[in-house]
Amino acid sequence: MIERKFINENIRMLKVVDYVRKELERAGIISVDIQRSTLATRIGIIAENPGLIIGRKGKTIQDLTAEIEKKLGIENPQIEVADVRNTSLEPRVIARWIARMLERGLKPKRVLQKAAERVMGAGAMGVEIIAKGKIQSKGAQARSERIMKGYVKKSGDSVKLIKEAFEKAILKQGIIGITVRIAPSDVIFPDKIDLKKFFEQTKKVEEVKKPEIIGEEFVHTEEKGDKKPRKRRAKRQTEAAKE
Repeated sequence: MIERKFINENIRMLKVVDYVRKELERAGIISVDIQRSTLATRIGIIAENPGLIIGRKGKTIQDLTAEIEKKLGIENPQIEVADVRNTSLEPRVIARWIARMLERGLKPKRVLQKAAERVMGAGAMGVEIIAKGKIQSKGAQARSERIMKGYVKKSGDSVKLIKEAFEKAILKQGIIGITVRIAPSDVIFPDKIDLKKFFEQTKKVEEVKKPEIIGEEFVHTEEKGDKKPRKRRAKRQTEAAKE
């Protein structure tokens, strides 16, 4: 019974997310986060155009709150709206833009290339864009087009740090699925090595003075120089070879 209760609760939350995305499609919804507490249910919405969600004098957001409480049965919902900082680093925005360009009839390869350049120009560490479906024409077979720039993790726990979104473009020849993965510039992967710091540490180690061997005793390079020990050692080796 307890498991059934949790399942039903998650289904209700998913219905809220789908309802918000459908009703506020024009606002360019990027993410919807729902958190439940004893007093209220907080619904955090990140969108491209938060003004369309709020509406004139807050009327749109008030109507949306009333509909969520009445239709979906959510107790005391509180909607919080936030603006996205950089739209070029949001995979859902890029995927939605690609879908619009493909629906207008532009060439897929050129659109994907332009989208990847836009993401990298915004300062991303890496981007991967994949388009699958009947890209060429109505009678052609389904295939995939892929563009990758920079550094994007594909396996391990570090994949959780990659932003990912999926959208679809509806064309005459069929539906094309668009997947966008972006590695933001501020992400630090566990396997990342700072080469500048590594070379600085190596240089400090090399600058430490080390004694060199001359005959049977240790003599510092300051006293005898660098070339003399090497010459003496080489001379001794040639004399041993003659004997």
